Amino acid sequence: MKKSLIFIFLLVFSIILVSETIIVEENIQQAIDKAKDGDIIYLKAGTYKENLSIVSKNLTLVGEEGAYISYVGKDPKNIFNSSPTIYIENSNVIIKNLEIGSVNSIGIGLLNSKISLSNVNMNLDNAYGVVCVADEEKESFLEVSNLSVEDVNYKSSSGKNVSLNFNSVGIMLSGDSMFVANNIEMKGMKNGLILNNKMSYIYNSDFLENENVAIILSGQQKFINNRFELNVETFKVANSPEVELVGNVFKDNSYNFVIKKDDYDSYQNFRHFSGKIIGFSNILQSPEILNESFGKYFWK
Repeated sequence: MKKSLIFIFLLVFSIILVSETIIVEENIQQAIDKAKDGDIIYLKAGTYKENLSIVSKNLTLVGEEGAYISYVGKDPKNIFNSSPTIYIENSNVIIKNLEIGSVNSIGIGLLNSKISLSNVNMNLDNAYGVVCVADEEKESFLEVSNLSVEDVNYKSSSGKNVSLNFNSVGIMLSGDSMFVANNIEMKGMKNGLILNNKMSYIYNSDFLENENVAIILSGQQKFINNRFELNVETFKVANSPEVELVGNVFKDNSYNFVIKKDDYDSYQNFRHFSGKIIGFSNILQSPEILNESFGKYFWK
């Protein structure tokens, strides 16, 4: 009798854990609304002109080759007035093999959630690729691999000291947000990364022809084995972050490092720098410093 009860319990438990694959050809949000935790939403090839909301669910979104989600926000002067192309709150979401287009909006907005992106291409026009935030006493976690982020106005340049006037931001994190990135390719951004979060670990990535690669305002930020080439400014550092650079290559950037001591109009927290930058085995082939000495902390 005891063995029979155990068998019945395991059978019921296994049924609960079985996930369903929902195949989508027209409306993704309808599939999300009816999906249960653990379900896989499979997008057939095609263009889906909608913005999505995933709240309090654990789901996987997988795209067939040619699956494209596109959304145009209503307020080009303030993209935060529009809903993100994909909004995720209090959820655990995996997104694979998708192309996402955002105009006047945020591509993926993440609040108090965990998200994994792999093999995702983001095409931006006056947009933010990913915005990751966390409320007080909560955390968000963003993990990416094989992610391409590009401004639609981007055109490759063969010259040095590139001067770009694009208007998109690749990834922005704040609060108790964790960020792990492997193999990002980011091109043509006004600001590639805005890091005002707890910790980031970025490695094996390429940042090419951006106006600014990274604005670093707080947290422990580690860059390992990355390539920074033909950017106007690679790092802007302010406040008190701890930035660790290991095995990176800096080539033909106008400026590799800018230490901000004055106020910066666009970011109210951009104040006097009192942190430290520690570098190990980095290779520099372009101007190194603008208006500041790193002292004993740099190239330690």
